[in-house]
Amino acid sequence: VDGGRVADASLTGTDLAPLSIGATRIAPAETPHRIGAPGEPQFDDPAHIVFGELGMAIAGPKQLMVIDRGLNQGVVRGQRFTIFRRSVAGGGPVVSVGDGIIVSVRPQSATIQIERANDAVGVGDLIAMHR
Repeated sequence: VDGGRVADASLTGTDLAPLSIGATRIAPAETPHRIGAPGEPQFDDPAHIVFGELGMAIAGPKQLMVIDRGLNQGVVRGQRFTIFRRSVAGGGPVVSVGDGIIVSVRPQSATIQIERANDAVGVGDLIAMHR
């Protein structure tokens, strides 16, 4: 695009309206932490993955899943998290499975997008929110 006109010969002389995308501003009072900031994973009070996209029980990078935490538990859109498992029934060390970001929030649940995973992410896996 050059001066509001397309440089492609097949469209020469076509006026284009400038693209304007408004930024969404989130008031500081609504966010307990910086949106998208890495923060520290909170392994002591994890959320749980309850189901996957289209009812799937497992997922991988770029796919969506739903967790059992939402606005009422302080989850916000854009918040980062770590997906993990415990190596021994509830008491062993943490084994990281991947990470991602919250893409949508409701009062009691949130939709997550998996960004990175070193194993299949499944229903029952744990989510440590970053704060």
